[in-house]
Amino acid sequence: MLFAAPDTKSPPVQTWTLSTGSEIAYRHFPAAPPARDVPVVFLHGGPGAFIVDHEAEEDAFFRSLAADHFDIYMYDQIGSGRSARLPDPRQYTVHRQVADLEAIRQAIAASKLILIGDSWGATLAANYMAENPLRCAKVIFTSPGAIDRNSPSGQTVREDSQPAREVASWTSDFENRHRRAMELLDTDPLAAHQLLPDSVADAEFDALLRRLLPTLVCDRTVGPVDSVRGMGWWVNTMTSRDLARRDQDTASKLHNNRTPALILRGACDYLQWDVAAAYRSILPNSVLLHVPRAGHWISHDQAEIFHSAIRNFLLDRPLPLGPYTSKDPPPQE
Repeated sequence: MLFAAPDTKSPPVQTWTLSTGSEIAYRHFPAAPPARDVPVVFLHGGPGAFIVDHEAEEDAFFRSLAADHFDIYMYDQIGSGRSARLPDPRQYTVHRQVADLEAIRQAIAASKLILIGDSWGATLAANYMAENPLRCAKVIFTSPGAIDRNSPSGQTVREDSQPAREVASWTSDFENRHRRAMELLDTDPLAAHQLLPDSVADAEFDALLRRLLPTLVCDRTVGPVDSVRGMGWWVNTMTSRDLARRDQDTASKLHNNRTPALILRGACDYLQWDVAAAYRSILPNSVLLHVPRAGHWISHDQAEIFHSAIRNFLLDRPLPLGPYTSKDPPPQE
C-alpha cells in the first residue's frame, strides 16, 4: 500500500477513457530502449485504495524496472484515487474491475501483461487470469487477499489482529453516523448513494486508512500518514459485497494455469496464512516467499527484500529468499 504524494520526477498523470466507460488515471514509466514486449502493470489494494499518488521513494524502484527495459504502468482502479467515481454504485463489481484491466491491455496494445497485485490487487490479478488465461506472462502476488469467496480457512482476516479490531471499530462508528444510508444499502443502493455521496464517504475512508497504516507493519514507525487522500468507500463496499456473493469458482479455473507466479507473504500479516498458501497450492508454477519481520505492507518493513524479489523474478535471477515449501504454516510473528 502506497500513500504519500510522488516527487516531481514522477511521470505526469494521464487518463484512459476505456471501452468499458471507465475514466482511469494512470502513470507510465517508459521503458529504456529497447523495450520488452510485455509491460508491467501494478494493481493496488483495497478495493478502493490507490497508487497513482505513490510514495516518493518508490519512484527509484519504478525507474529501475524501467531501466531494465520494462514499460511500467500503475493506475487507480475505477472508484478510487484520481479515477472517476461511478454514478451507480451497483456497477462496482469484480467483473467490472476485470473488464477494465482487459480494456487497459487493449488500450496499450499489449498481447500479454505482467501483473503485480497487492492485497485486493492480487485477488483482481487472479480473477483476471481466470478469465483471460493466455494474457499473463508472469504474475506477482504480494500480501494476497482471497482468490474468491471460498477462502480456504473460511475466514480471510485474523480476527484477533489489530487491523481487524480497528476496522470493526471504525465501521461501527461509520454505520452509526450514516444509519439511514446503511439501512438502504441492500435494498436501494442508489438512494443510499444519494444520502452518502462519494465526497463524504471517501473523506471518512481516508481517515480509516490513516488509523490503519501503523497496524499493517511490524515496524510501527510508519511516517507521515496525514497525506492519505484518495480512498474510495463505495467501490470498496460494493466490490467486496460482490466478491462475497459471486457465484464463481475462480480457484478451479486456475488449477491448470502454468503462468510463472511469485507469492510474497509477510510473517506478521493480519491475513490468514491459508489465504496466501492457497495461491501456492492452486497455481502449479508458483513459488511462495515467507518474508520475516514484515507485515501486510511488506515494502515498508522489508523494502530491500521486496524490491529484490520482484526485480529478480522478472529478470529470471535467483530470489533473495528460499521458497517456503512446508504444508504447515510458519510461526506467526
